[in-house]
Amino acid sequence: MPLVDLSGGIRSPHFLVVSVPDDADALARAKAIAATCEQDLKTLESWFRCDFGKSEFGIIVTVYTGKHLGGASNRGWPTDQSAQIDILGTYAPPGGPANATLRDEMARMIFVAELAEVLMDFTLSAWDRGDSMGEGLSIVAAQTLHPTGYYATGQGPRIQTWLNGTRPDFITNSEETDTNSVSYGCATLFINYLRYQLGFSFDSIIAAAGSFQVLAIPGLTKTSLASVFSKLTGRPAASAFKEFTDLLKAHIPVGQTYTPTRDNLFPLWTANQRSVSFSPQETELNPVVDKETLFTKLKPGPLCPPDIYSYHNVNLSSQLMLTGKTVGYAQPTFSWAVNGTALPAAKNWQAVTLSFTATDTIPGIGEAPFATTLNIQYLIAVSGYTSTLKIRNFDFPGNGALNVSLAVSESLVNGDVPTTFTDSSTILTRRYSMDGRWSRAVASCNIKDFGMATETLKGLAHRMVADENRPNPNPALVRALAAAANQVVSALDALTHGSRGLDSAVMNSFKELAAVHAPLEAVIFTENPSGLRMGRKVEEVAVQIPLGTNETLDSVG
Repeated sequence: MPLVDLSGGIRSPHFLVVSVPDDADALARAKAIAATCEQDLKTLESWFRCDFGKSEFGIIVTVYTGKHLGGASNRGWPTDQSAQIDILGTYAPPGGPANATLRDEMARMIFVAELAEVLMDFTLSAWDRGDSMGEGLSIVAAQTLHPTGYYATGQGPRIQTWLNGTRPDFITNSEETDTNSVSYGCATLFINYLRYQLGFSFDSIIAAAGSFQVLAIPGLTKTSLASVFSKLTGRPAASAFKEFTDLLKAHIPVGQTYTPTRDNLFPLWTANQRSVSFSPQETELNPVVDKETLFTKLKPGPLCPPDIYSYHNVNLSSQLMLTGKTVGYAQPTFSWAVNGTALPAAKNWQAVTLSFTATDTIPGIGEAPFATTLNIQYLIAVSGYTSTLKIRNFDFPGNGALNVSLAVSESLVNGDVPTTFTDSSTILTRRYSMDGRWSRAVASCNIKDFGMATETLKGLAHRMVADENRPNPNPALVRALAAAANQVVSALDALTHGSRGLDSAVMNSFKELAAVHAPLEAVIFTENPSGLRMGRKVEEVAVQIPLGTNETLDSVG
């Protein structure tokens, strides 16, 4: 390797990061490592339960001309001089394209792998940087602290060689090499098993190995991952490998080809422990006002006389996106159904006709639901442990609920019993554009109620302004916010007799107040078939605030 001038470089409290001269790529990687090396050290200090600041020596990191997807090396921790880490790899795909983000993150990732090994020596830990157990720990550190540099560059995952083979036992005894992808792949997966299946923290896992043992002493044997398991769980070391592999077999039988996207497959649960859920998000894509003028007889308020008002239908092309999430699966397979109709997997938009119960085809309330059909297009995307269903309507029979179910099972296990989650989501295909007479009638006929709604909203806005500088609103404030919002919603329903899309006069007042009180943007009113309701933003605020076991949040409509 060429000599590097140590008089320059980038200094920090514990590191000197230098690069070979006249190499822009090496300099860029050196700067990337220098920007995060202290934080990476701080994280690994917490893992190893050590204070590196007590050392009189630091670490010299030398960044050389890089080889695409090359590695790095270290010389451990000498007690009488600074440790050395050499960065030899870069991200520079032949033929391009160049990617500075991946280059920098890969440099940081391989630096962390070497730093973890230096700390194994520094702390006199039983983790050996030269065997499969120590290599597994350095890999886990790298992928945890800089996952983009590990996965997005193609450096990981690294468990598949062991997982798709005969699965030999490197848990009971480690292999005395750090270059065999079978043995360090097994170690990497087992450390993630300890962390994410059994729930032990990284610092507890590392501490459970104990201190370095001098193997020349009779009766002492080298620490293994099985002994770490025993120290953590209290169960026999002899059961570690069997418990680990039995769990894997229940989800990924030996002999099945499995292509992991991550080195961490956990947690893996039995059928009655797994969870499946999805969350909906609706977006209006293309509202079109129908040219035909229609008429209806309505009361603009509970004490107002009825009259004839004109309006236009607004046909809505809506997209309902449902994101399904799973916990406890190795390789889930997803099956969606809507209103009893199964939706086969589709990477491109597919058309299907659903049975549909619609209502709200004219302004006002009290309209009886009726059975009809809804023509939709859908597509389904799957990415690892999630699946996304997108639905778009292309006719406009009215508004109604879509009963959606998602069934998930293990794809590699024959006869696996699926776990199913079902929920109802509203899709809007129609609203209304009322004439100007309606807005004026609402404002003039409901002065008292209109004033109540406006004053309530003003008070709500003032409270939000007063609280906006606090880092975390308290539960009492969230409950007050929800109650105040409910009062406004109730006033609106009274003003418009529950009619959707008929409250432009009141909404104009909302917008005026929101312009004065910026925090009021957190309160957004959306529409549903039974009237107005508070939007999801306030609901999300409420969810983020942990409440005591005896506390409940007032209904938010």
